[in-house]
Amino acid sequence: MRDTLDFYIRTHQKRSSVTSTSSKLTFETRKLVTPNHLYLSWVTVNDNSPLKSTISLSWNSSGLQDIVAFSVQRKLGANLYTPIQSINPAANQTDYATNDLNTNADLYTYTYRTLAINKCYDTVLVSNESSNILLTIIPSQGHTTYNGWENGVSYYEFQYSKDRSTWNTQYTNTAPILLEQTDSVGCYRISAEENQNSLGYSSFSQSNIKCRFDSLKFYVTTAIAPNGTNNKFIITGQGIDYTQSFYEIYNRWGELIKRSNITQPWYALYQNSPVQSGIYIYIAHVYGVLGEYKKDSGTIHVIR
Repeated sequence: MRDTLDFYIRTHQKRSSVTSTSSKLTFETRKLVTPNHLYLSWVTVNDNSPLKSTISLSWNSSGLQDIVAFSVQRKLGANLYTPIQSINPAANQTDYATNDLNTNADLYTYTYRTLAINKCYDTVLVSNESSNILLTIIPSQGHTTYNGWENGVSYYEFQYSKDRSTWNTQYTNTAPILLEQTDSVGCYRISAEENQNSLGYSSFSQSNIKCRFDSLKFYVTTAIAPNGTNNKFIITGQGIDYTQSFYEIYNRWGELIKRSNITQPWYALYQNSPVQSGIYIYIAHVYGVLGEYKKDSGTIHVIR
């Protein structure tokens, strides 16, 4: 590379020494530019689903004029790396991010890296490797460390939330946080902050969320007055899996007049018309978040 190449055309006349030469065309080649750096800033778990947690990652790079793609790669445990995405660089952009939706960060630790691919489709730079933080609370609380930051972890925070909305820090430590037990009902996660790196910034990473629930307990309305304060049949309690639990209501002749998820009350209506005063039968199928199941039946007094 960095050669100078001259091209021209010369013609020769038959049986003559006469020649003619075109103008000269000069090409100067150059060495392809390698990025100044390629730094995987963070790998973090998304709080986007109580059922399956996914992962986001971000990296920083500059000097990309000869880079055509970033290859994002993932591995699980001791397995080999697998390319999962190809991201094209953009002019004047140094920070990049993407989501990996094909993960279950509640169960596994995944390791990531990013490769810079140049115009010749050669890998010219490989980032540092980083993994998500995996938190467990049963049978004991513990978490994996965050690896990959240039200057390591500044501190870890053990955070608590009653409803996955507002988070409060309960413990802070420069080393991984180990607690013998976390008995409070609610949700927990680990947050880690990076020591400032040579690029002049620091990042955060958060673990998966783990929650403790009460064992299944529920209470059923046994009398309702449609025109009064207690005007609906409801099932309330603790540790209920509302996605599966439902109830049925029958009249005195055994006719099913209502079947619904327990998040929806019964207002003593049948086909949008008020039912008569009297005794009705309910059957409740209630599932718990810890895997329990209870079937309960009884009577409801409708009083008008």
